[in-house]
Amino acid sequence: MSQQEIPISGLQNSHVPPGFPGGKTRLSLLLVGAVLLTNLLVGSLGIYSILQSRAHYQERLESNAQNIAQLLEQNIVAEVRVIDDALMRVVDELEEQSGLSTLDDAAINHILDIQLRQVPEVDAIRASNAKGTVLWGKGVNRDAPATYSDRAFFAEHRISSKNRLIISEPVFGRISKIWVIAFTRAYRDKHGNFAGVVSAAMPVSSFTTILSAAHLGHSGSAVLRYSDKGLITRHPALEGSAGQPGNKNVSPEFTTLLASGSNSALFHTAQTPDNIERTYAFRRLGDLPFTLAVGIGHDEYLTDWQTEAAKTGALIMAFLLMSVGAAWFVQRHRQQQSKTHEALAEAAVRRKVLIDNSRDGIVIMDETHRIIESNKRFAEMLGYSPSEILQLYTWDFEANLNEAQVRAGFSNLPDVNMTIETRHRRKDGTLFDIEVSLSGTSFGERGVVICVCRDISARKAAEKALAESEERFRKLFEDSAEATLLMEDGRFIDCNQAALNMLGLPSLDQIKGKTCADLATEFQPDGMRSTLKEAEIITRTFEQHSALVEWQMGRPDGSEFIAEVILTAIQHEGRKVLHLVARDVTEKKRLSEELEQHRQGLEKIVEQRTRQLTEAKAAAEAANLAKSAFLANMSHEIRTPLNAISGMAHILRRSGITPQQSERLDKIDTASRHLLEIINAVLDLSKIEAGKFVLDAVPIRIDGMIANVVSMLAERARAKHLSLSVDNQLPPLSLCGDVTRLQQALINYVTNGIKFTEAGSVTLRLRLEEETPDSVLIRFEVQDSGIGIDPEAMSRLFSTFEQADNSMTRKYGGTGLGLAITKKFAELMGGGVGVESAPGVGSTFWFNARLRKDQSAPMTPLAASTESAEYRLQTAYRNRRILLVEDEFVNREITLELLQDARQQVDTANDGIEALELASRNRYDLILMDMQMPRMDGLEATRQIRKLPGGSTVPILAMTANAFAEDKARCFEAGMNDFITKPVNPDFLFSTVLKWLSGPAQQ
Repeated sequence: MSQQEIPISGLQNSHVPPGFPGGKTRLSLLLVGAVLLTNLLVGSLGIYSILQSRAHYQERLESNAQNIAQLLEQNIVAEVRVIDDALMRVVDELEEQSGLSTLDDAAINHILDIQLRQVPEVDAIRASNAKGTVLWGKGVNRDAPATYSDRAFFAEHRISSKNRLIISEPVFGRISKIWVIAFTRAYRDKHGNFAGVVSAAMPVSSFTTILSAAHLGHSGSAVLRYSDKGLITRHPALEGSAGQPGNKNVSPEFTTLLASGSNSALFHTAQTPDNIERTYAFRRLGDLPFTLAVGIGHDEYLTDWQTEAAKTGALIMAFLLMSVGAAWFVQRHRQQQSKTHEALAEAAVRRKVLIDNSRDGIVIMDETHRIIESNKRFAEMLGYSPSEILQLYTWDFEANLNEAQVRAGFSNLPDVNMTIETRHRRKDGTLFDIEVSLSGTSFGERGVVICVCRDISARKAAEKALAESEERFRKLFEDSAEATLLMEDGRFIDCNQAALNMLGLPSLDQIKGKTCADLATEFQPDGMRSTLKEAEIITRTFEQHSALVEWQMGRPDGSEFIAEVILTAIQHEGRKVLHLVARDVTEKKRLSEELEQHRQGLEKIVEQRTRQLTEAKAAAEAANLAKSAFLANMSHEIRTPLNAISGMAHILRRSGITPQQSERLDKIDTASRHLLEIINAVLDLSKIEAGKFVLDAVPIRIDGMIANVVSMLAERARAKHLSLSVDNQLPPLSLCGDVTRLQQALINYVTNGIKFTEAGSVTLRLRLEEETPDSVLIRFEVQDSGIGIDPEAMSRLFSTFEQADNSMTRKYGGTGLGLAITKKFAELMGGGVGVESAPGVGSTFWFNARLRKDQSAPMTPLAASTESAEYRLQTAYRNRRILLVEDEFVNREITLELLQDARQQVDTANDGIEALELASRNRYDLILMDMQMPRMDGLEATRQIRKLPGGSTVPILAMTANAFAEDKARCFEAGMNDFITKPVNPDFLFSTVLKWLSGPAQQ
């Protein structure tokens, strides 16, 4: 019998007896149906196998990505909690410090340094004041201060009533000069008002270090993004703009998932920056503004599946061809002689046996260990053709055993029945892993062994990859600096060395099988028994997926400590386990207690300081009241005789005098005006420094004010033969402001220009520096051709009681207050002052002021007046009846004579009681009322007159030596209509009286 004609007993095909009607046709139909059904079944099983295999690979890929993402989330959340704890401790310290009169810089920097050492991953912890200026912390330079005022987190803290943790997007540090994430909290002062921000700047590189700890394979990636999709960091890093912090270029799948609001999910995308197709595990990191995406490359996990799928498809096709060929062969030889038919049937049965499991390689070997039959799959495995495979012996392709070992191990083939794993050698010399199932049998009288061979290279690779993945997880687990433990069914099953060190245990055997309660004190700090609390915590963790607790532990040496434990429910090796990360916070608790003691000490200091400040404040207020009363009395006492001096000089000049008398009166007038300027300057400066000076806001005619200044000082300029000119570059504007202070500042500048200029000119110049919809900034300059100023002296010019050269006082006179007051006025009006000068060339003094636009008062040309107020009183308003109320005899006589010269009828009263009596009997067109008088003062007299019939309409003008703003306010509050200060300027007196006599329209 030939090699191809080995009989297989019991497997010979039966056939239809000769002469049976339709037997051949039915057999043909049955054969075709069997082939079709077999191919359909094999094809379906093959496709199902491919799909199941791919699902298995995909499931393992997704599980690996989810586990890595979950582990990275725990590490990041734990790090943020540590940073937030440090911030809260700094906030507590700053809020305690805010109770002091001044913040203790050394103490604040010390607590910042302590907290920075607790969180080494943070580059710096810094704190700002309420304006955003960074005052404390690492790298702060107060000579060149940085600011948080333009940061989004600062504005959010300032308007928020809640002190919550705000985490910024990636920002470029102004002090550190690196990309950082700012973790910030606000702190408040003792009144509960916003006082500033505490910031912990964590470098983006620290997040990169956390991501790089995960083993992602050669094509994996881990991406941490901000809630606005902006990139924080990525591992591995990318070159160019795609790897820059803040980059928002993400895949459509990521955008859709982010908009859905899901906290965790899986998604697949091929649109990645490095063009690697991946499956990603997406997670939102709790209540943090971070999203994490861990991607595993498809080429790494699906290559083996693709190879297996291709081979399975080829096997299905081979089976189809072989089955069709076999059917055709049977049909062709079906009518041969009985012996030939039986041999062919026996061969067909052998082939059918070989094909039944055609996904694997099938081979039959005889006692000589030579291949006598093989399917196509086995030939493909070894890389031989079907004819070549029949020339091989076992040792020709067996890589682990030689000929002698094969003959010795498999000497009796019919008795062999085993499955082994070995390695085969292909025709090209390469090796592969294979699983061989050997089953001995007999064909006729010959012993054979049927071998079913399965290529397990893919399985071995998968097992190796799984082992490597487990090893990576184990390495990450073991190498973690945090104490990490695993629990299953309430008992510990594993932990790392850090956990053993923390617990004081020598080996893993000492913790396996124990519960948390076994390693804890009997009772927890809240009084609950540890066994009961453990059960409650484990139940809550599985319900909520995670938990954060404090647990009091005990070591074998009897020592106790408090651990902060993060519990997370995870899947590990297909099982539900608890992942625990523990940290010994005993030292942190101790520091908190020290801080609490320090806080209580500070409270005592604050109480003492508060008491001292209260006493000092009361003393200062009493001194301030005494000073104000003294200044008011001094002002009144000096202005009253000055009014008599200047008024009497004016009357004497009007009565007709000799030139020598006129010259002497001019000297008296000059001296009195100089004394008045000194008094006004001292009073204004005192009010400004006391913080009680208030600017008026009345309509201003700039051209009229400039005209007044020029008219008042033109005579002084002419006396020195100087040219006094005006260069007004302002457009017509309707403005509001304090015209008195503006005019006083200009008079100070122009007076100095005339004083220090012997020949040449003095120019008053105005120009517009800035304009907004609501206001304008105007620059006022006075340029002279005088003696000039040395550069080293200019820094002292605007200081109180200073001149460029104090020796000048002897030559030019002056107190040194004019420039200082001008500076104060300019600063109160939102501007500043300055000077440009050179000795022997001249000087240019300037100040600017911001004035509000008066939208309700359109600008109209200034009407020129050719008649004086006194003349109009004498002609158009003569013989009006006026009541003059003045207790000082000389001042009363001077005012009486001035009014009589203006052709007015004047009654006089010595005090308020006489004034009230005269007003009740007579009807007056106007009343001039002094403030300080015996028996009844002017304020009370005004109130009483307003109650009289017709008394509510009569104009009452204060004429007093009480020149303070509050005096003016008191007069208006009492019912007076206007305010004239002593010493009285006759022209101002006439114009004010004319204003109120000219009719209700002017009032």
